[in-house]
Amino acid sequence: MNFCKNVLLIILSCAFLFTSNCRASNEYCDVPDDALFQKETVWTDVPSWYNSGVVWFAGLTTSNKYVDYINKQAIIYIDHVTVSEECNGSEKIIIHDDYDYLPGAATWLSLYIRHPWFGGGVDDSHDEHLNTTVSNGILIIPVSRRPDKVAHWWTERFAVKNGCLYIVTLRFKITGDASLNIGMDWWRTMTATYNFWEATCVNSNNCEAWFSDWFSNTNDEFVTVTVPYHSRCNDINLETIQSRITEIYVATFKRAPDTAGLGYWMGQVNAGILTIDQVAQSFFDQPETKVKYPQGTSDVIFVTTIYQNVFNRAPDQAGLDYWTGKLSQGAFSRSQAIMAIINGAKAASGSPTDATILANKEEVAEYFATSALGSQPDQSIMLWHAQYVMSNINSSPSSVAAAIAYMDSLSN
Repeated sequence: MNFCKNVLLIILSCAFLFTSNCRASNEYCDVPDDALFQKETVWTDVPSWYNSGVVWFAGLTTSNKYVDYINKQAIIYIDHVTVSEECNGSEKIIIHDDYDYLPGAATWLSLYIRHPWFGGGVDDSHDEHLNTTVSNGILIIPVSRRPDKVAHWWTERFAVKNGCLYIVTLRFKITGDASLNIGMDWWRTMTATYNFWEATCVNSNNCEAWFSDWFSNTNDEFVTVTVPYHSRCNDINLETIQSRITEIYVATFKRAPDTAGLGYWMGQVNAGILTIDQVAQSFFDQPETKVKYPQGTSDVIFVTTIYQNVFNRAPDQAGLDYWTGKLSQGAFSRSQAIMAIINGAKAASGSPTDATILANKEEVAEYFATSALGSQPDQSIMLWHAQYVMSNINSSPSSVAAAIAYMDSLSN
């Protein structure tokens, strides 16, 4: 099965996808191998012994040489950052920074040891500072000036409450081979000082909080993301692009992708024309989507359908209330809700059964795209089989094996 996936990737990446030369797509999110937190959930709730939080940023270049930032290589531009608190169904903004001026604190943006990451917990000295500027309300961080260091900065601390969630909205632009890490820390008090790092967070004064997401090249355009609900790190390579687009097919249509369709959307992402999130949004312009979700489809029916498509079950009441609330408030578009539901299933705090079902459906769907059925010239026959092979997939490995055997029997 891995062989078939590799064959599909080779065909899609270098044959009919591109009019230009075949190229790697790691520019979309180039996460350094030495980064301690690449993408993970640490705490899903505020530990009861902490009462403060801070949003932090880490910026760096993947280049191994100094580059003059005037050439627009490896620069991070921050327009504004907002931190929102979600408690008991209500949401309020607790921090908003427009960067109309350069923050005055001397240690606000410092250069930390990169190899090992932040000194490996032994030496986190950061006496050096990067020459950042503010221009027209934009914070400019030329990380390519110090490729041997990690530029690290953060917001002011804010009060946090147990049982609440804290969400970051950031408008930014990244050029060149720069990467930006957005994360959060809990602090024991509003004034506590750093003492040491501890994985259990019991005795330390601060602790990694519930997200750590990476973002990279934004094609020289400002983008707005909501962390942890949006992530460009899903676009690291062709195989992951393929997986993410396959998930969108499964969640939106409850079917496997056809070879040509999957190839087209992969080409759009790999060429930098669309992001994964934009592909999900583009699906809602397709006739197939308009038939499946006709005008007037309620948010309740929509969310329930997505859950059935992905997890073979209806949402629990709390989940249904949450997602329909977000949709009615305009906090998410329907395509964004699909991506967030998928990401939630794969998070450490998600249901293992849901994650397994999603993984099994993805495996079968990708196999379909490699088979003769995926390129069946009769569209109606192809669509029928694309739905049929997904119809009995559950958390059992035998359901995957049966679907693959069925496809093999028709392809031979």
